[in-house]
Amino acid sequence: MKRRIAALVGLVAALAVTLAGCSSWTQASTAAQVNGQTITMTQVQQLADALVSATKTSSSPISAGDAPVVALQGLFTAAVLDTASDKGASVVTSDSVSQVMAQDPVAQAIAKVPGATDWARGELAISQAQSDQTAATTLLGLGKKATVTLNPRFGQWDPSSGWFSTNNGSLSVPATAAPKLP
Repeated sequence: MKRRIAALVGLVAALAVTLAGCSSWTQASTAAQVNGQTITMTQVQQLADALVSATKTSSSPISAGDAPVVALQGLFTAAVLDTASDKGASVVTSDSVSQVMAQDPVAQAIAKVPGATDWARGELAISQAQSDQTAATTLLGLGKKATVTLNPRFGQWDPSSGWFSTNNGSLSVPATAAPKLP
């Protein structure tokens, strides 16, 4: 019996060391920081839950597993835009954000959730960057200059590309949908 207990204690200790080695992240309540602007896990989860609910009956529903990455992606991009001297207005105008918030059914459904307007702004910037090379260059340039700390649950920050990937190699956190690159 003592051998089994000793073996179990050894296994638990080895597992704890292995999982601790997966990440040095100690800020469980933080999803990301961009130039000191903090995006909290609470913000991400509230927005993720709202996105799942708002898209449940749409032609492109967002799964509960993908929703946190989708939520962070928009919030993160808005934070990157905030690092520009014009707060990203050269990529996404405040009028275009207002128009989306007033007309898009998903945006309307999540409008009361904290960060919804920032999320829409970030998603609009990504969309703009996918169709406009100048916007893409501006957005990625801002990302390359930003000081970013990313919770490993969402992947790894690559300062050379100005974006993040979900290829974090963590065994303790399942991978989710890869964030769209601008």
